[in-house]
Amino acid sequence: FARCQTMLEAGVPVIDVLWYLGDECDGRPDHYAPFPAGHKYDYCNPDAFLSRISVKDGKWCTPEGIEYGILWIPESRRMLPETMEHLIKGIEKGGVAAMAGLPVEPATREGGAEGEARFRTAQERLEKMVGRSPRDRREHQGRLYVGRSITDVLKAECIAPDVVGEGIVWNHRRNGDDDWYFVAPAKDGKGFEGEVAFRGVEGKVCEIWHPENGLIDGGRGATALPGRIHLSLAPAQSCFVVFRGAATSAALPCGAAGVRALPGVAPWRISFPEGWDVPTNTIVQTLAPWREMFRESPSARAFSGTATYTTEFDLEDVRGRVVLDLGRVESIARVELNGKTFHDLWAPPYRLDVTHAVRKGRNALKIEVTDTWYNRLVYEGWLPEAKRRTWTFRRPSERLPLHDSGLIGPVEIKLMTTEYSDGSQTGARRQVSM
Repeated sequence: FARCQTMLEAGVPVIDVLWYLGDECDGRPDHYAPFPAGHKYDYCNPDAFLSRISVKDGKWCTPEGIEYGILWIPESRRMLPETMEHLIKGIEKGGVAAMAGLPVEPATREGGAEGEARFRTAQERLEKMVGRSPRDRREHQGRLYVGRSITDVLKAECIAPDVVGEGIVWNHRRNGDDDWYFVAPAKDGKGFEGEVAFRGVEGKVCEIWHPENGLIDGGRGATALPGRIHLSLAPAQSCFVVFRGAATSAALPCGAAGVRALPGVAPWRISFPEGWDVPTNTIVQTLAPWREMFRESPSARAFSGTATYTTEFDLEDVRGRVVLDLGRVESIARVELNGKTFHDLWAPPYRLDVTHAVRKGRNALKIEVTDTWYNRLVYEGWLPEAKRRTWTFRRPSERLPLHDSGLIGPVEIKLMTTEYSDGSQTGARRQVSM
């Protein structure tokens, strides 16, 4: 969370549209209001518009440096004269605005005849601004669209979607020449697998930053050409897609990634701690939840704690990146490969880049898996109180089914390589402090 918040507070957000709520707004709009895919909007009230929004270099800006390409006013039947005058000033300095319709009456009777005259004068000036074409735009002269949808206005201004990719949610920030996008799967529990396109990043070097462990995938294999990145995200996973530095025409050659999965790892030796009436050493060929694996041992089926899985496997080819995929784990795993211990895995995807620990030939793998107390508490609900090993002020019902627990798999070794137009291969990842 600290890594995410650091990234999401640095720099400024990149947002295409500023939604002006109107002079008679009674609160913020629907958070899920329909809006063109691939674009983001902010909204502001009259006070913010009059005191904090100005135009610089054709953009509507805040004092902090946030820029908006279009000021959108979907509700504009009644407006204050000062709002219309500020809008006119911004358009004259090069700003682009889109209104549902021109105001037809003032939003207040304050000022009497003088206020009415200010309103009519501003109304006439706005009418003269309607219809300017983007193709014959004069220097420091903006445009006003009336009666057109925000989708049409974005297209007329040639503002392409910032992100193209179905099934994700995202947030874009910029700090100097660097752009980064926070990307996560949509809330459907299915994760995301596919390509995502990003606007205006052609030629920049791309890195994938993983907030759960501080690792960065990047280097040659992630160069953005032509701004499309393949992402694989588990249902609860997120990442930052970071484009570093100014765009350059001398970008590295793009490549296509290849993944080759080796046969599943087996057999496994499973060791439980002593003193819990469970088998201390068991050898299995196929992984399964403990409640299915130990049907003849009720205490083993309901074990809560840490069990250790060990095995060995041979590897003939160690070129490129080597990824260890544990498949499904319930609930936390700690991996040790050839004596090197990795960071804990506590949420999908249960995958590790083990390139720097794996070796050609024989490899020793140890995985410690810890589940929750739930199964043991359910199991002990059937036991006399004198035989119970646990205590809690609220125990789950003994009639509830046991949860899956343990290393469920399948466990796979994946060889990941990237082929480039110059014939080379690579795969890069490094540990950084975030």
